[in-house]
Amino acid sequence: MQMAVVSASQRASNVSGLLPAHVYAARLPKAAFFPDNAGTAMSSIIPIYMVLIFSMQLRVMLQNVLEEKEKKILEAMRMAGLTDAANWVGWIATSAIKNVILIAIVVAAAKLGSIYPRSDWSVLLVLFGTFACTAVAFTAALSTLFSQARVGGAVGMLGYIVASTPAYGLQSPGVSPAAKLAGSLLAPTGFSMANNIVTVAEGSGEGVNWNNIADPDISPVGVSVGSL
Repeated sequence: MQMAVVSASQRASNVSGLLPAHVYAARLPKAAFFPDNAGTAMSSIIPIYMVLIFSMQLRVMLQNVLEEKEKKILEAMRMAGLTDAANWVGWIATSAIKNVILIAIVVAAAKLGSIYPRSDWSVLLVLFGTFACTAVAFTAALSTLFSQARVGGAVGMLGYIVASTPAYGLQSPGVSPAAKLAGSLLAPTGFSMANNIVTVAEGSGEGVNWNNIADPDISPVGVSVGSL
């Protein structure tokens, strides 16, 4: 842009129509680079907090499901004619209502609390809603392995949090995108990486929206939010 302005000025002021033989460009002075330690800390802390919020909801649902089994409430309802399909539809509907409220609160807090102010709210709804669905499926699968409500709820919550820790190793530049996508098959790991990407995109002043949701270059992670 600067060269175009200078060339236009020279053409206007040069009577003979001849331009200088040697024209070169030089970069403008740039301030020194300072690492954003606060942004780096936020990109590490926010994902685990997001997983923790949903894992608490998972613990409540898993503990309630196991309490029915522990107190033989489910057996009594089966004797009264309740089918397993109707039972699980009821639990899924109950969990869906609770998760919709939880997701609305989390998205509102993220947008209004300056955590994800630049990201599209509908993208955040899809991201959190998808993760909430995996939490319900994980609860249904884990309910078959335990018979005590308190033990199952605590182990389920702890296991979900631990399942998010591989994200910190997979996000290093030396890991291939294929390995990162394979690791994201663990829902908490993929959710943590997605939140890290959103946090980095927020730090760059862009945020995540429907135009860049499939762009792997918006963060150093090397994969896109859409693929996760």
